[in-house]
Amino acid sequence: MTISGARSGDARVTTRSLFGRGGGARRYALEVSLQMEGFAAARVPVPEGDDLPSGSPMRDIELAWENLMEGSAGRARIADAGAFEGGDVRRLRDGDSWEPALVSVSPRGIYLRPHHEGARASHAFFADGSGHVETLSYPSWPDEGLAGPLSVRSDAAHVGNAHLAVGMVQQTGGEVPATFLLGHFDGKGWHLGATTLAPPAESSTFLRRELDWSYQGGTLGVTTLSREPLAGRGWAAFHAFRADGTFAAPVPLATDLDLVDRPRACEASDRAQSARLVAPLLAGEDALGLAVIRHRVRIGDEPSPARAHRGPAAAAPSADATVEVMTGGAIVHGTPTAACLAAWEITDDGGRVGGVVSGDLKRGWVFRRADSPRPTGKPTLRAPAGSGPAAIEYRPLACRWDVPGATKER
Repeated sequence: MTISGARSGDARVTTRSLFGRGGGARRYALEVSLQMEGFAAARVPVPEGDDLPSGSPMRDIELAWENLMEGSAGRARIADAGAFEGGDVRRLRDGDSWEPALVSVSPRGIYLRPHHEGARASHAFFADGSGHVETLSYPSWPDEGLAGPLSVRSDAAHVGNAHLAVGMVQQTGGEVPATFLLGHFDGKGWHLGATTLAPPAESSTFLRRELDWSYQGGTLGVTTLSREPLAGRGWAAFHAFRADGTFAAPVPLATDLDLVDRPRACEASDRAQSARLVAPLLAGEDALGLAVIRHRVRIGDEPSPARAHRGPAAAAPSADATVEVMTGGAIVHGTPTAACLAAWEITDDGGRVGGVVSGDLKRGWVFRRADSPRPTGKPTLRAPAGSGPAAIEYRPLACRWDVPGATKER
């Protein structure tokens, strides 16, 4: 089956300011973090000069974040976070980079550990959507396990009115983590427990595992996706955090293997009742035997402006304007017996064209790298000098299923 797409309508990128200009001639260090929920940004005033002396006061921290999963946004200020330690800030040629140990969006707020990982100070802050800030302790993770040294990446979760410290045990060789350390504070001290949520990678030579944070309704948790390409099978589950520092019973989820040739588009009820699962495309040898249905996508300009806003049915693009890409990774909701598609990733083999298309094919975006800006009048995102392509062209996208009989790609 082939999908035809028309680049149509007006492309528009919305921008807004997260922070004001600051007071006077202040110098700032900045941290910007893309999150599963959306984004977070934090900045802190730093002293002038080539060196940042340890012991200088860390004050007037500003936080800004957006949680698209719950439709909330927030701004907060932390008056005093103690003193800078060596390693908190890196002085770079184009600005100062702040290196906090944790910036994490969570339900109804955001967590910040202002000092770098390994700093003497280990306190944290939680700011809610009203701007109220709470100071917290944060546990130290063990650095040794039964099998030898441990490497643990820190995070946090807000569950009900409880704060959980979350540690993800990092695997050797870049494997996706499957073991979590959860810390629950009972008012007197931290209680730590360990849980493994998915089969370890070494349990099968051919097991491929993915892990992501997600929401089911307003409940925060993590999704696990395990796939065995040669066996052509996979399974997934949502594991909700509980306020007592444990995980709830796993809830089975649909995977990309459960999608049919023309998958059902997710509705609002699907998104509300089941967690979002991100299923990246397995490439190369990993894809052998994995029965994920892929489709060719032909993208081109519509023949006249009159058709620009008529929805998913687009006229066939002209040959000289056509670009062919393939569907790749998918965002899936539902159960193994009632799967639906929220969105497809689309990409070409060379990595120059990519984008996303909604499950109903009516909405999407296509992006193209441009190594040098071209005077085409097409909307572009300009990149900073030395950061890669000079510009990224972008267009909105509406698609339709083509006539039956096209080749099916697996």
